[in-house]
Amino acid sequence: MARDPQMKPGVPALKRLLLVLLAILPLHILAVHAAPAPAGYIVSMTLAGEDVSAKTAVVRAGKELPPKLMMPVYAGDVVFLRDKASAISLELGDGSTVAIGGTVLRYNVQGEIPTGDDAWSVLTAIGTVLAGGEEVAPVNMVSKGDGDPLAVPLAVRGTNFVPQNTKQLWLSWAGGTGPFTLTIKVGEAEWATQTVKDREATFTIPKDGDGRFSVVIADSGHERMTVRFRAQKDVPQLPTKIKASAPGKTAGLLLRAAWLSEQAKGSWRVTAAQQLHAAKNAAAAELLVKLEQGWKLQ
Repeated sequence: MARDPQMKPGVPALKRLLLVLLAILPLHILAVHAAPAPAGYIVSMTLAGEDVSAKTAVVRAGKELPPKLMMPVYAGDVVFLRDKASAISLELGDGSTVAIGGTVLRYNVQGEIPTGDDAWSVLTAIGTVLAGGEEVAPVNMVSKGDGDPLAVPLAVRGTNFVPQNTKQLWLSWAGGTGPFTLTIKVGEAEWATQTVKDREATFTIPKDGDGRFSVVIADSGHERMTVRFRAQKDVPQLPTKIKASAPGKTAGLLLRAAWLSEQAKGSWRVTAAQQLHAAKNAAAAELLVKLEQGWKLQ
């Protein structure tokens, strides 16, 4: 006897219904919950003239947002300037840089960075602290005024590591009263000395011994402090999954420095600071200040 099709749906019909539901549901969930990846980041800004806050903006969904260093920009955003004396640079996912300023006062953002979750989360943390959205809790509360105790905020009490192929090292400190005398020692023997007025110096790293050396900083009031170093052949490398998804040169630099500063319980922070200092880049300089104030990635 023939089956009445209205009595009970057939198995093929049920399967088709389930397939349709399974196909639609994930798309709906993704449409509601998935956040788009940025197309790039603001890596430098020069805002000139009066009322600069009104002369540069990122327009997103009809709203004007003030630009900030390492602020992510998304497809559909419009970055514009109203003053030709101002300038802003974007670093895009393919590593290219877009300069806005002069005769080019507007840029329509397109695309997405094919970045992994790890790289994106690190850049988000860096962007947050550079934008002032995170309260910095300094580990070393020493100010840079005269009369404060000498301190190197980024140096650990034990051994600080530098790459073995490093020829010169930049070091900055806080407190004390200038001028300052730096004595580079290998063991107990003095290897070199130099006198500086400011609270920073660049010196040649000794190649004697087993790669261990120390720097003694003395101020005009005879206060002294010692920072110990060791040249290491094996330098921690940025994990491939993060390195491969760094959107460009500046973002990659910030990723490496922030990540390196966390390795070996902070023993690589002086090296991370050197990399940021050498970049001569506004975003790198801002991150260096935050590291000196005690900001940490985790």
